[in-house]
Amino acid sequence: MADSEILQALGILLRDEAEYTHNRIDELMLQRRQFDSIGNLREWWDSTVKKRFEERAQCFINQYGKIEVPGTALRINGKLTQGENIADSGGLKQAFSAYRNYLKKHGEERRIKGLEQFNNEQMFFLGYALVRHSVIPVSD
Repeated sequence: MADSEILQALGILLRDEAEYTHNRIDELMLQRRQFDSIGNLREWWDSTVKKRFEERAQCFINQYGKIEVPGTALRINGKLTQGENIADSGGLKQAFSAYRNYLKKHGEERRIKGLEQFNNEQMFFLGYALVRHSVIPVSD
């Protein structure tokens, strides 16, 4: 297993853990943000932080809401999937950061035969896409 694959798997694990911990982003917004670090009920996010979070979450909602389900006129409901989408993005970001640090420390990885045109960073994302890819047959 290539080091990039290990880090991709780590990214997926981080995403799964983030999704498990913050199962629904609206729960985080509406409930968890109301409690401080020792569990006292109080508003600890100031209005600027809350607004920035909501703006960034809206970017995910908008981006994923543009994705069409192939072969249909349906689109993904970005609001319903925002928690998972944010967790996926965070896990991938952390895994990619770890991979870049690995490359700095250990140097470039060997190219895979037939895919020599892709650099290590491109291969990281191709590998991540392959791990996340699935085909679900449409039943008649």
